[in-house]
Amino acid sequence: MVLAAIISVCALGVTSIEPTPQTQSSLEVGGDGSLTIFKMDGAKATKIQSHSLAGGINSLTVSPDGKYILPATNRGFVYRVHPAENSKTLQSENHTESVLFLTYPKGVSDKFASASADSSIRLWDVSEYSVESRIYSQNSGSPLSLIYSEEVLLSGWEDSKIRMHKIDNGNQLWQIENAHKGGVTSLCLAKNFKFICSGGNGGECRVWELKSREMVSNLKEHTAKVSKVALWHDDLHLVSASRDKALLFWDLKTEKRVSAHIQRMGGINSFDIVPETNLILSTGQDRKITFWDLR
Repeated sequence: MVLAAIISVCALGVTSIEPTPQTQSSLEVGGDGSLTIFKMDGAKATKIQSHSLAGGINSLTVSPDGKYILPATNRGFVYRVHPAENSKTLQSENHTESVLFLTYPKGVSDKFASASADSSIRLWDVSEYSVESRIYSQNSGSPLSLIYSEEVLLSGWEDSKIRMHKIDNGNQLWQIENAHKGGVTSLCLAKNFKFICSGGNGGECRVWELKSREMVSNLKEHTAKVSKVALWHDDLHLVSASRDKALLFWDLKTEKRVSAHIQRMGGINSFDIVPETNLILSTGQDRKITFWDLR
């Protein structure tokens, strides 16, 4: 065996090579997301086509008739490449790590947002089974909480920041630094869009004015991670739940706790307020659904 030629193909290593006898060509893909097609003539290889994909390519396959190429990347994308037309189409995509949070925009059933431990947020269109927009934030940890409206998306991150992004292109509009030490675990938005409430890993519940992005209230009684915050029907009261087994009811005008309800065993993981009632349903580490009456 004699070495015939050395060809520079891509950066970050060649991850796969696939010969295509139908077209007498060879496909090389790399960790930098490049897919290159070479025309083979014995030991001579001539580059005839190249495509740049999102993420390093982990695998690829060629259709039996040789017309299409399906590469898959480490960022959750699967493409269909048509060499005869020198074109590529995004076939499907998904997160590459655990999904941490899902939410619908208020009053909208054919769209939703998902947050993942892969440090990305995706805005999905259910009617088209497609992703409308993607949000990535480098060196920010995971997005832990979301508020999805028809115009903007608010998110709480592991790096202690609250961020606002545009939903059409994913561009960041602003961020609040050091919102909660250890991560922003929950967010809720007022009906008048003038303020948001947040919960953090350190047990704090905070109120932020959206226009100035200044903190206007700091409520601290929880002794463990706040699992969820939600505004009451009147937007004047706040409900917060925590891993410390407590469900607290706050008056935002006086910045004082009105009532406290303590679960016997295990922290509270989440809750929801029953519309037009005084009832709250919670789920916890005790593996039970609990009904609370706040009258």
